[in-house]
Amino acid sequence: MTIKNIFTISLVETKSGRPSMKLVLDNGCQKAFHSIYDPESEAMTVVDAFSFNGQGILVILGLGLGYHVAELVKRFPEAAIIIVESSPEIYEFAVKHGNISNVKVKSPHTGGVGRCAGEDMVRFIVGLPSDEALKEITKIQVKAGMPPLAVFTLSPAVAAFPNYYNPILASLKNTISVSLWDRIRYPKFKEETAKVALIDFGYFLTVEVEKAIRLLGHKVAKVPVKKGEEGDVIVSRLMRTLLEFKPDFFLTINHLGFDEDGSLTSFLKSIEMPVASWYVDSPDLIVKAFKGNVSPYV
Repeated sequence: MTIKNIFTISLVETKSGRPSMKLVLDNGCQKAFHSIYDPESEAMTVVDAFSFNGQGILVILGLGLGYHVAELVKRFPEAAIIIVESSPEIYEFAVKHGNISNVKVKSPHTGGVGRCAGEDMVRFIVGLPSDEALKEITKIQVKAGMPPLAVFTLSPAVAAFPNYYNPILASLKNTISVSLWDRIRYPKFKEETAKVALIDFGYFLTVEVEKAIRLLGHKVAKVPVKKGEEGDVIVSRLMRTLLEFKPDFFLTINHLGFDEDGSLTSFLKSIEMPVASWYVDSPDLIVKAFKGNVSPYV
């Protein structure tokens, strides 16, 4: 769900001289996004109460005028930071009047993902529907090797647009609570019987490979993949296999299922998951053309 044209924005003068922001929603409800006394001090106080070790990815829900963003970026320089803002209008308002100049903001395209100029550690996701914003967060997390996630919410933004932010918040909290990182990095090859996750494109050869593995006395879990499926869909399926089957390694034919950029390879490397690729055809096209798929675990 994207929030569009259901509010008016105005600046509010504060006693500290720094502007605050107020929204009037279409139902007449007014939402003040920052303190009317000192929004910068308020941001410092709120961040003081936020528990985060500074490692991994920090997702910030809601931009406002960015006082909390500037404070979080300053305090956690090692973290990768993703700011999710439902409204392009609020984003543009913050660029013009807010406190995000120190974040080196480069304006993202509406309905897309932007990042800071010359800086990959801070990204903006602006104007995407909730489910698409979640997909972008997942892609970033996978490409980074599934580091832990933390979530900071700008409460007035969530209160103003609950139908947008709450689904994202619930999904991210679920990801955090299951401690995925600890559950997908586990010892391999501890039994005489191997557990093989077989990437399955529905080819006849895959059926024969599965039969052969079972005849050898090993266990197989097929991971179905369809041509043209996006990486985040494939990763979601792989994650279920990792959590439920706990394979010793993944097996693919001709590197099927792996993206050209090597995001999946990087993810599997980060969790120390071996991959065997049987090249029925020449490996030159993949190995020489797409070096992102070269890994000591492949």
